[in-house]
Amino acid sequence: MSRPKRKPPVLCAICSSIVLKHQRKTCSRECFSELNRRISVERYRSGKAKIITGNVGIKGHYYKEIYLRSNWELAFAKYLDNIDVKWEYETKRFDLVDSIYICDFYLPKLDMHVEIKGWAKEEFIKKMGKMEELYPTANLFVIQRPPPYDWFLW
Repeated sequence: MSRPKRKPPVLCAICSSIVLKHQRKTCSRECFSELNRRISVERYRSGKAKIITGNVGIKGHYYKEIYLRSNWELAFAKYLDNIDVKWEYETKRFDLVDSIYICDFYLPKLDMHVEIKGWAKEEFIKKMGKMEELYPTANLFVIQRPPPYDWFLW
């Protein structure tokens, strides 16, 4: 009797190390996340998919048939309408090589990009650094929530 042939080892799609479970394409959660990020970016660049981020359906609101992702964005959109400033929502996209940055608002008459941010996490700060490096002439204004005052009471 002959022995059945062994299948060649499966290599991780990201780091090329051997995958221990044959149904997987990656060796770890980190590589799995990176693979999904690369696939999402490639699908967006090819026009096959629109990248949706944030807590969709949890905090968002429809305003003028546009889905705004947060209460702050809704308030800002209403404010712009009250002062008769034309705005576009998530229409400007910037390729940051390893990711894509989609600005919240674009004000065409002012040629200004506005980002509404609750808390600036480390990932956002890195993106802003890349944005400044790759698009130095982009007129970007970030509206950020101030830290809570009770921090100072500890």
